[in-house]
Amino acid sequence: MRDWLKSCFPSGRGVFHRRFAELIAELDGRTGFAADQLRLAAALASYRLEQGEVCLPLAEVAGRSVALGSAEAEAPPMEAPALEDWLAALRGSPVVSGPDGEERPLVLTEDGRLYLRRYWNYQQRLLAALRARAEATGAAPEAVRAQLDRVFEPPGEEIDWQRLAAALALQRRLSIITGGAGTGKTTTVVKILTALRQLDGPAVRIALAAPTGKAAARLSEAIRSAKARMTLPAEELDGVPEAASTIHRLLGVRRHSPAFRHNAEHPLPVDCLVLDEASMVDLALMCKLVDALPPHARLILLGDPHQLAAVEAGSVLDELAGQGANRFSAECAQWLSAATGMAVPAAEPAAAVLADTVVELQVTHRNTGNIVRLAEAVKRGDAAQALAILDDPAAADAGWHPGGDGQWLDAGMQREIRAWFDSYRQAAPAEALARLDDFRVLCAHREGAAGVGAVNALIERSLRRAGAIAGGDWYPGRPVMVTRNDYALGLYNGDVGVCLPDAAGTLRVWFPGSQEPRAFAPGRLPEHETVYAMTVHKTQGSEFGRILLLLPERESPIVNRALLYTAVTRARTAVRIFGSPRLLTAACRLVR
Repeated sequence: MRDWLKSCFPSGRGVFHRRFAELIAELDGRTGFAADQLRLAAALASYRLEQGEVCLPLAEVAGRSVALGSAEAEAPPMEAPALEDWLAALRGSPVVSGPDGEERPLVLTEDGRLYLRRYWNYQQRLLAALRARAEATGAAPEAVRAQLDRVFEPPGEEIDWQRLAAALALQRRLSIITGGAGTGKTTTVVKILTALRQLDGPAVRIALAAPTGKAAARLSEAIRSAKARMTLPAEELDGVPEAASTIHRLLGVRRHSPAFRHNAEHPLPVDCLVLDEASMVDLALMCKLVDALPPHARLILLGDPHQLAAVEAGSVLDELAGQGANRFSAECAQWLSAATGMAVPAAEPAAAVLADTVVELQVTHRNTGNIVRLAEAVKRGDAAQALAILDDPAAADAGWHPGGDGQWLDAGMQREIRAWFDSYRQAAPAEALARLDDFRVLCAHREGAAGVGAVNALIERSLRRAGAIAGGDWYPGRPVMVTRNDYALGLYNGDVGVCLPDAAGTLRVWFPGSQEPRAFAPGRLPEHETVYAMTVHKTQGSEFGRILLLLPERESPIVNRALLYTAVTRARTAVRIFGSPRLLTAACRLVR
């Protein structure tokens, strides 16, 4: 087993999984077959964390061939033990406990799920905190109805899901508002916050947050845009905050520590927290955020659970939304009917307590064209419908990019990229940053011919050959993305800027600011990379006018339904896909 694990993880990040398994076996103290069963379970549980899963369901692996490591690893598959033998070996270990047992490195549940202790504790702590908030109710339906009538149109015959979501957020200390792009999540939040300031008083402390700097900037922009469309008195709207922060900035980072300045002992000074793009938040970070909320504070989560899950382990929004959106208990449905003036049916059978907090917005207000139709088909896993939309020559806003001679960067695409490059390179910084988001190439992988590294290099070479770029590494028009946080500069992983000359002609890298763009000398930037193209994972929290999605040549577990849906919903006006219908069909069928 030791030799097999070494061949699975010969170098790189995978070495951690092997060393963790060896440490667990050393603490266990046994030898022979039982020790090997424990090593395998520990390595698998650690490896699953890297894949975004917080536990190892033993029944899914027992008695089957197991292959670990990267494609370059030379280890042949190994057959896992039979389930009963494996469970017996784990239950007999001094490093494994049950859910209610003493603190040991591994936790084995009654249904055969193996957790690392730290993630078991995160999960249980977060679940208990969210249930406590879900059960806490406050405002009377009459008071809520009065505020809803001020900020919403009168109710009609059909359920207005935005109105209903607002009612829940005003009643409870936890509300979860989901929905795809353009369903009005941000508009609903502005109305909630306006009504909340009337119910709880103008001194109520409201904070806005998102997982990344880009997502926080988009939330601020969306809040401002929603306020501009509303007809409420200016003094009411002025009290709704617009400045959003990243979660890390909100909690207060401690250098070289996974802990934050704000926690249960030193809670955040807020009465209501709105968290956008919650699908991007992993289990550990969500747990720390909820720990830092005062017991009385409201938590409003916004997001789309059909998007890609968090990069780190734990799909919190997906799990919460899975409790059952728009499925309310009889008691909750009765309260909602009184508070909204609409007939809200109760779910049969009654759903779990957290389901009373989840509302999925149903109506898309932004783009009703083929982008939305394609996204909905992908979300359902309906590959045939998705292909029909992409094959339709009349669908100008969604289709295949055929590529000349089988290459995606054909003459037509080179002209389009050059026109986009010139449009922002010749603009002032604020306008350039806006035009930068008019187009983007999206990749599934970082490596390979269709990976983001190769694609960025190819685009840059094409622009140099065309004479659009002159000079060395830094040139006017170079788009860059920060890949490591720099808290002193206020630049964070995922922030995107553009290199342009300042008034004196000196090259600076300009990033969005709260009022005006911020300029930095190129040499001061933290780690960064060129960003004509991005991985789909990095686009979460962003929108672009047009996108080109490059699919890899071969099927990949990364290219799944969530990745396709996330990519398609990044586009405002047009989406094109370069790749094979066969691979797209396989991706539609692969849920995670």
